Amino acid sequence: MRRRRRPDKEIHFSFDSFLDVVANVVGIIIKLILVAWVGARTYKGFEIPESFTPNTSIITENKLADVSDPLVQRIIDKSKMKADVEAILTSKKNILNEQNKEKNLNQQKAYVLNGSLEALIDQEKKIKALIDESSEINKNSPQTIAKIKTKSEQLEEEIENLKKTKGAKNELKYKTPVSRTLQSEEMIFECKNGRITPVDIGAMLEEVSGRMQSLGEKLRKQWELEEVSQNYGPFKIRFTLERERSGLEIASLNAIPDERANFRFSLTGWVLESLDPERGETLEQALDPNSEFMKIINSLDQNQTAVTFCVYPDSFTIYRRMRDLLHEKNIVVAGRPLNFDAPIAMSVKKGTASRGQ
Repeated sequence: MRRRRRPDKEIHFSFDSFLDVVANVVGIIIKLILVAWVGARTYKGFEIPESFTPNTSIITENKLADVSDPLVQRIIDKSKMKADVEAILTSKKNILNEQNKEKNLNQQKAYVLNGSLEALIDQEKKIKALIDESSEINKNSPQTIAKIKTKSEQLEEEIENLKKTKGAKNELKYKTPVSRTLQSEEMIFECKNGRITPVDIGAMLEEVSGRMQSLGEKLRKQWELEEVSQNYGPFKIRFTLERERSGLEIASLNAIPDERANFRFSLTGWVLESLDPERGETLEQALDPNSEFMKIINSLDQNQTAVTFCVYPDSFTIYRRMRDLLHEKNIVVAGRPLNFDAPIAMSVKKGTASRGQ
């Protein structure tokens, strides 16, 4: 009987063999890693010391050391430069250390000197206090007290003698001041800076009167005119002429003067202007018989002329002396006090009638 052959079975994949292969491969890799790690730990490499300097003598001894070689020459130059720089740095460092030491010593000396100065200042204060105390003691010494007592007794005796003595009686006579408006011819004097100066106002106004007709022609085209007189001694006047307005012209504020119309005009004011800051005479000079002031006063008529003094705050002394002198001559005197910044002036609108007494 013929036997039937069995078919071949397929070989199945085994995980056991696969795992064995993987385990062997992994083990080999791990061993290689460990070998590399151990070798890296033990390897130090080639190191150049920091204080390495090329030994030129050894180089020259070798066959390769040639002085004409640029590389050898460069190494030699660099070594020399390094030695020079190190020497310079060392010297600079030494100098800096010396300077720091000297600075510290100076600071210590300054600290000591400041302490000594404060001690001397305290001693000076104590010495001054002792001196002041000793001076107070000397003032209150018995000898000083005795002198003061003697002096006070002498003064008391002198006071008693003065009380018993009757002083001489001086009779003073003054004119009773009676105020009245001046109606006579007026002579003006300026009292300023401790000096007295005559003002020839009459001659100035006479000049103005002589020029009135010629100046009136200028007022045909304008309402007001300002002019200056000639110099009379140390003074001159700046005067104002005004044209009178009719009722219609007053009503029309901006009216232009009519050139063909007849009109009137008059002197409405003047201001005295000085030319010499050192003008006039002092009190002593004015009281001299040959002075300009005495010559003018002696020529006045007491019945026709009154004298007006324009007095500034710094000259009341000379005014009072001259006023008393003129009272003795029976001349009417008028006083006009002025501030330093006020000029001698006249204004028809404001009025300037002096008061005589």
